[in-house]
Amino acid sequence: MKSTYTFKASPADTDYVRICRENHQARFIVVKSEGIDPLTFVRIYSREHYMLRKAGSRPSGRTDVRPVHVPPADGRSGQTWVIFEGDYSKELSPKVRTTVEVYG
Repeated sequence: MKSTYTFKASPADTDYVRICRENHQARFIVVKSEGIDPLTFVRIYSREHYMLRKAGSRPSGRTDVRPVHVPPADGRSGQTWVIFEGDYSKELSPKVRTTVEVYG
């Protein structure tokens, strides 16, 4: 079963940490922005992360996402997502796809 949802926001209103936090079930997220090449966010150490690394792709960045409603002092670290430049959805063959479109 494949499913997709899309929402639109301006580049200034696009918060990648929020996108990752609100899609915590996803193993990867593709973000397509107008005028910017697509980005693929992948959970670090996931099967998808290893697949892309094995294929020779290297992440260009990372973002750390704290759980929702968790104070920083409790010691939980949250999730880390690594960022690959490009749309890797075909290589990862998702069952569920999350697409974020950004307009200027």
